[in-house]
Amino acid sequence: MAYLELIDVTKKFGDFTAVNNFNLSVNEGELVSLLGSSGCGKTTTLRMIAGFTAPTSGTIVVGGNVVNSLPPYKRNVGIVFQNYALFPHLTIFDNVAFGLKIKKLPKAEIIKRVGKALELVKLSGLEQRLPRELSGGQQQRVALARALVTEPTVLLLDEPLSNLDAKHRTEMQIEIKRIQKETGITTILVTHDQEEAMSLADRIVVMKDGMIQQEGIPREVFERPANPFVADFMGVSNFFDGKVLNVDPKTNEAKVKVEEQLITAFIGQSDVKPGDEVTIAIRPEHIEVNNSSSGCNIWEGQVYGLSYKGSVTRLVVKSAFESNLNIDVYDSKGISNGDTIKISFPLEKLIIFKK
Repeated sequence: MAYLELIDVTKKFGDFTAVNNFNLSVNEGELVSLLGSSGCGKTTTLRMIAGFTAPTSGTIVVGGNVVNSLPPYKRNVGIVFQNYALFPHLTIFDNVAFGLKIKKLPKAEIIKRVGKALELVKLSGLEQRLPRELSGGQQQRVALARALVTEPTVLLLDEPLSNLDAKHRTEMQIEIKRIQKETGITTILVTHDQEEAMSLADRIVVMKDGMIQQEGIPREVFERPANPFVADFMGVSNFFDGKVLNVDPKTNEAKVKVEEQLITAFIGQSDVKPGDEVTIAIRPEHIEVNNSSSGCNIWEGQVYGLSYKGSVTRLVVKSAFESNLNIDVYDSKGISNGDTIKISFPLEKLIIFKK
């Protein structure tokens, strides 16, 4: 059953619509990520849930109660900000205890709760240090402990890892996932990083221009994007515009003319028909190189760029198509700039979007 609901929520700033008819249901204990580029409306949505911004229209429900008219401090929502927002002159203990002192809890209860929160984020023993004496990752843990110590029913994370380097960002992803599952708290994560969203979220909501483009589990959003925008936002993809020549209902395959070439692709759930203008997408890691198999969608191309990325090497290849192909290979031994290679597009890896 949904614990947090946004029903037809819209937010306008003058003539500008930041969030447009937004609908979302989040189950209790679920971690949902709002994913999108700057200006897509994800942080505005988060601020409306927190109570910092009032919706122009629509309803926000937490735990079965409409909270539109409630101020932030009455919503029992915890929030972790992008810049940590720690008090530099207060110790770690006092930073974490701040909200409890505002609520005038007994001293013994405050000590107990702060100790438990710091233990949860693995900072026990650092109570008397100041924020400047901690690393960025440790400061982020303090901010998380401060949000959790009040025992909120909903946790909001606003780009919480954007200020960390790659190593500490990965470490904190693991810790946030552990803490969220251990506490079972309903969580909304705002991020522009698709890898972060896929690592942490049970469900991803991709946003653009204040509207939802796709909602689903990480694998679904990554492997079966709903439109070209989602396909492009979830990572580098190769796109081809073409026209459907025919569709074989027996094999569920379509032949598409792209420039002067023919591409055969499975149409999946798409309702494309002959004559339709379409966009075809394929991810760099799905293009096969120097495969000995024969069949359709096989061409030759010339390598004119190699970029080593650790686990893969990115090839930039000129082929029969006007646009260059980005191809990721795990083994680039024997491939050099200027080489002519055979490339192939597996039918099941091509995604067709009807225009």
